Amino acid sequence: MQRERPVGPKLLVEAVAATGGQAGILKAVEVTAQALKAVRSALEQVPAAWWAKASMSADEIEEVLSNRLAALPNLLDIENWGTFDYGQYEGIPLL
Repeated sequence: MQRERPVGPKLLVEAVAATGGQAGILKAVEVTAQALKAVRSALEQVPAAWWAKASMSADEIEEVLSNRLAALPNLLDIENWGTFDYGQYEGIPLL
């Protein structure tokens, strides 16, 4: 999986604008939801003995990840981003 470099706070607005504002954030949350489904599949493949040794269960991990996913819209303040469309100048999007 390729990771993008972290975005500093002063570049946050530009980063959100460059990805489409609210629509971009919603898409990122959906990608995260799809990734959680893949994690569920991986957790099912862990042997029971490993879970016993770790003193936790796949359900516990899934619950924590699901709760974090559910919190993303609020953490990212999706409702207040709106859309970004500043037009173009000679075919180049303006941010």
